Amino acid sequence: MHISDKNSFFDFLAAYAEISKTRIYRGVSSDKYKLIPSIGRKKKVNGTETLTEDDEDLIFRHFKQRSKRFLSRDYDDMNLLAIAQHHGLPTRLLDWTFNPLAAVFFAVEHEIKQPNENDKKVEHSVVHVFEKNFNIIINKDFGSIKVDKVEYFVPDYHDDRIISQNGLFTVHPYPWDKEFTHKDLKKVTIELGFRRELKNILNRLSVNKATLFPDLDGISKHINWMRTSDY
Repeated sequence: MHISDKNSFFDFLAAYAEISKTRIYRGVSSDKYKLIPSIGRKKKVNGTETLTEDDEDLIFRHFKQRSKRFLSRDYDDMNLLAIAQHHGLPTRLLDWTFNPLAAVFFAVEHEIKQPNENDKKVEHSVVHVFEKNFNIIINKDFGSIKVDKVEYFVPDYHDDRIISQNGLFTVHPYPWDKEFTHKDLKKVTIELGFRRELKNILNRLSVNKATLFPDLDGISKHINWMRTSDY
């Protein structure tokens, strides 16, 4: 399915937003982005080597040590990893949402600046739709962030952003340069020329920075978007 105008956007909702099936969604601004967790996309300080599992362990240990004074209580490793993910730490998690409107917003949230290389130019934005029957266990106890197969993790809603975004995560066993694929994954594309108008439509539906990021940063960015020429 391709979203190119208001009618096709509502066709997308009619096709993929029904509640009779369990679906999760992930919106990205570029079709060039692969379903690889951030720990698998980052490079070492030298800029050439990919991070390893040892690097992941060290990065997470640093976060656990230095985040304590900012946390109101203790968290198990998986919930703490979810917090780290939302604050920009590279992890083996991929963000998803139960809300298709939130996924569309994340696909059109930022302005696209095209690279010079033709093979890297963005052709369209994407919403990944994963139709999967699984039991939703909130705050499932994994014991470790290391898993043997792709798992689904719904945190214990310790974070206002996760609550507002109706978020959950896939946890990946080996997230290095291996794209997540599945027979039940579908890809919905969004026309680049329709992105700005679609962002305005979502705002009319109360899906915007202020509602999905319910803090002072989110409010400020939403006001800035409404009252300036910024995308």
